[in-house]
Amino acid sequence: MKKLLILLLLPCLLLGCATPTATDGRWQTRGEAAEFIFQEYKPLSDRPIIVRYFIPSTGDIRTMPVLFIAHGMGRRASISMGGWMEFAERDGIVLIAPEFCLEHYSVNCFQRGGIFERRDLTQIVSRELWTANKVEAVFDNFRHYTRSRVLTYDIYGHSAGAQFVHRMLLTMPEARVGTAIAANAGNYTFPINGLHDIAGEVYGWPFSVMGTPFGTEQNLEAFFARNLIIQSGTADTITDSDDLLRTGGAMAQGVTRVERAHNFFNTSKQKAENMGLPFNWRIVDVEGIGHWSLGMIHGAYETIDGERTVSANNWTPTSAYGLLFGNEK
Repeated sequence: MKKLLILLLLPCLLLGCATPTATDGRWQTRGEAAEFIFQEYKPLSDRPIIVRYFIPSTGDIRTMPVLFIAHGMGRRASISMGGWMEFAERDGIVLIAPEFCLEHYSVNCFQRGGIFERRDLTQIVSRELWTANKVEAVFDNFRHYTRSRVLTYDIYGHSAGAQFVHRMLLTMPEARVGTAIAANAGNYTFPINGLHDIAGEVYGWPFSVMGTPFGTEQNLEAFFARNLIIQSGTADTITDSDDLLRTGGAMAQGVTRVERAHNFFNTSKQKAENMGLPFNWRIVDVEGIGHWSLGMIHGAYETIDGERTVSANNWTPTSAYGLLFGNEK
């Protein structure tokens, strides 16, 4: 399986956001990774995405659970999906990993959902142009072509993908998400009216809902009612990595990703209690795992010849797989 993953991931590493060579026959390949260009969502048709997917080689596709995977800052959807493929083939799970290439989707458009104009955080973008609409549209496309009877999908995002996932749930209560996992996000949008640092500076979007339409009781009630799991690797404590945002708004959330995850969860829980709203979230620590998506998916690994190796036969209840599908196996 390790060699298979390397073969699958190598083309993506070499080509980055290169266009797939084939665009027809979508949702027909089984037992191996496949992809196609998706631009049918008309409001964003000028910004196509690559949809990478995996459908198990056997089983009835119409009843298989669907898992969307939000990639990290490297924009390598095949890598993000590769960590789930052994599970998916064994257990009969459809994997869908949209790839939001940097050419069309900046940090503002991906991690932050494309909800506000990049240079004007007071100017909200038309709702139909928010990036998460692409996920919903791809789900519709999948159901149309495969005649799937599944009405909801789960979604897992690591790092930048975790930012995308939790902001999607905050801003789109209509999204057909069953369970969502936001793993090791670098920063969050706190559901409070302004995030304060120790110097008294106040931060709005994307660090809090201040000045946005998302802080209403109706919206927060829907947000807190979501089956959202904040997943935090206990060893994700490095503070000097290039991909860890250290601006004022981010640092007001905590020094490390672990601190930020727990502060976000605890602040949100307190907010729900203050408002008298049901709170359906969980926070789950994954012991000994750092900023490593494969580790968060499996929750455990072996070291062979000095390299960390994961297997679908070695997972923990706190892993993303365990949280989403472990009780069913």
